[in-house]
Formats: sequence, C-alpha cells, structure tokens
Amino acid sequence: MSNKANLPSWSLEDLYSGVNDLAIEKDFQEAFRRAKDFREKYQTKLKEISAEELCTAITELEEISEIYFKGLIFAQLLHAADSSKKENGALVSKLSQRATEIRENLTFFDLEINALSSEQINKSLESYFPLKKYQHFIESIRKFKPYQLSEKEEILLEKLELTGSEAWSRLFDETLARTSFKLKISKEKKEKKEEKEEKEEK
Repeated sequence: MSNKANLPSWSLEDLYSGVNDLAIEKDFQEAFRRAKDFREKYQTKLKEISAEELCTAITELEEISEIYFKGLIFAQLLHAADSSKKENGALVSKLSQRATEIRENLTFFDLEINALSSEQINKSLESYFPLKKYQHFIESIRKFKPYQLSEKEEILLEKLELTGSEAWSRLFDETLARTSFKLKISKEKKEKKEEKEEKEEK
C-alpha cells in the first residue's frame, strides 16, 4: 500500500536551494536597483527615443522581470507543493511585497507606451526589425489603454493586491492544506485498491 512519504515531488534546486537561499535576496536587490535605474533612464522619454532605443528598453525590462519572477515562481511552486509549511507561505508573502516595490518603478512604462500614437508604434515596428520580436508584448499592453488609470492609481491598485485577492487565495490554499477528510471505503473496494497498488509497485 502506498504512503504519503513515497509520493513524487518536484525538485526546485535549479532555481534556488531552499527558503533560506541567500541568492533570493541578492536577486531581488539587483532587480530593485535595476528597476530604479530603468525608471530614471526612460521615464518621460519614450515619446522621444528611436525604435532601436525602444527595443533596448523593452529588453532591459524583460531582463529585470526575469530576475524577480524567478524568485516569485520558486516561492509559489514551493507553497503549492506544501502549503502546510508556514515558511513557504511567508516566503510568498515576502517576495510578493518585494515584487510590488520593484513594479512601482516600472508602472510608468506601460502608461507611456499607451501614450504613443498608433502611427508612431507602427513606424517603430517597421523601421527596426529586432523590435518585431516584442510586437505582441506591445500590442498586449495597448489593449488595456481604455482602462488604464494614472500612475499613482495603478501603483495603489498594485499594493492593494497584497491584501486583496492574492491574500485570500493564499489563505484558501493554507486552510485547505490543514483540512483532513474521512472517507468510508467498502472492504471489497479497499482490497481491490491494495491489489492494484501492489501490482503497480512490482
């Protein structure tokens, strides 16, 4: 008969060694520093830069996102694998907060992309071929143009997510992980199940 200890589990060591891996903090510090530099370099300047410079900006944004998303994905997978461990939930909460701080410096980018005219966007895409790689990304941003708010309001909504839907989702996962259920199985079904498991183990 199988038991919980023998159930398969995924290895996340390709990302980080564990909850206390110092590389997590190092990566988030780097992402935060680069996000601040990105804001200083590009805020209020997107309407003036060339297609090549826009491509460079999006590439930089992509690199920053990859750094902190690596930590977020690690924390979320760890929590999904075992949401009964408090340290896993604490890591998700901590890194979500840090990610929000990083994104505060990047919020302007979507707003300024949407401030550009369609003519300017199309001209940039046509004049510099490497930018074509990010065409879908740019179009995805511009779909939200009718619904965007001011930068301050967008940042506020980002912060509210930490105590809103994200918090409720995590609470649900943790509550469900602590819940146990009793099932009544007939003796005949139980014997058949054990026979099947024994055959599979052989």
